[in-house]
Amino acid sequence: MQAESLGNSDYDVPSSLRENIEYPRSRHLVFTSAGDKANLHNWTKAGRNFDLWINYYGSDKPKYKSIGDYYTEKAVGKFPALHYAYQNWSSILARYKAILVLDDDIIISGSSICRLFKIREELDLWLIQPAFSPLGKVSHSITRANPFNSLRYVNFVELTCPLFRKDRLDDFMDVYNPELVGWGIDWWFLDTLPQDLQGRVAIVDEIPCINPFDWTKGGKREIDLLQDRPTRIRTWRRIKRENSIFTEDLGFAEYGAVKSSLSGVVIFRAILYSLFDAHDRFKRLLRGHLIRRTSYIKPKNRK
Repeated sequence: MQAESLGNSDYDVPSSLRENIEYPRSRHLVFTSAGDKANLHNWTKAGRNFDLWINYYGSDKPKYKSIGDYYTEKAVGKFPALHYAYQNWSSILARYKAILVLDDDIIISGSSICRLFKIREELDLWLIQPAFSPLGKVSHSITRANPFNSLRYVNFVELTCPLFRKDRLDDFMDVYNPELVGWGIDWWFLDTLPQDLQGRVAIVDEIPCINPFDWTKGGKREIDLLQDRPTRIRTWRRIKRENSIFTEDLGFAEYGAVKSSLSGVVIFRAILYSLFDAHDRFKRLLRGHLIRRTSYIKPKNRK
């Protein structure tokens, strides 16, 4: 495949791998493609049960080289970077039982990531994600954290932070085309799973993460620097058609939930989320009122 067709000229440029460890310290791996506004330090503050692979695409090289257990430099998003790693260092990736493919700006602690890996292993789930706190962006209501649940069995996990059982990620990487940078990747990897997802895919509510609002980053998304939004949508529609991918057409479904035990943390989150929701509803009502009020103002007659 020609680099130009990827909408990202760096994919086919060779990249070397820096290994800061001789052999994995864990059977769990976090993989990310990081820019200059990443939140990686939050992931590594506490003791961890995972190794960290950082692909850096920013301009401040060699940023993060000392943080990652594995380090590459390639100006591509996380799934194209992961695909490149599969093509070139599959023997290293084969050492892991589960891989979390994580956006670099997600706010989550190292201990929460450890707990996420543990839950997936205990329940032998194919695919999971941490729920999204309403303190940040929530693109799909099904992924919003419910403080009264431990986890929910669902048919959808968002591409922002999916944690795969390694063999299920292998299946996706076998068919994945790195031309698709973002939009639609989640529906594609869900399409590669066996049809009966009940009890095998979950959103973990007890481990919420924050996906920062765009305004906290100057109103810009770094993925737009790699490929613009219209191109991402157009590429997804073509790939969806070419590969007969129908999962998106099925919509979202919840199959059941595991309730949380009532605790101070649960109550605190419920109150916090309710206050934030009320504040958000008030802002929307105020914005709608101002728009209606403005529409009623008649322009003055011009002489």
